[in-house]
Amino acid sequence: MKAPSIHREDIAFALLLLATLVTYALGEWDGKYREVCRSGHVMIVSAQGAVAVVLALVTLIKGTLVAREFMVLRHVSLRWQAAVLGWLLLVIALIAVGWRASLSA
Repeated sequence: MKAPSIHREDIAFALLLLATLVTYALGEWDGKYREVCRSGHVMIVSAQGAVAVVLALVTLIKGTLVAREFMVLRHVSLRWQAAVLGWLLLVIALIAVGWRASLSA
């Protein structure tokens, strides 16, 4: 009996599942944590900005994985790869601008 082999797509799929679990956990978290000062007082610190950056990076990684492995863009010219990556970066940047604008409103 031949042992099953692991393909690139299988690894990419497992990474996508793991990244989805991370983004789900971060989305369910309220973005606050407790921090104890030197004086012993407990402060509630917001980490929403850090969470937003992590979510944007995970989204970029997931989008790149999907484009390269499942849309098979790793075999096309660099121009097409750059166009897809640029589109993904543009979408993430527009979402970030909208999120930032919602904070000041």
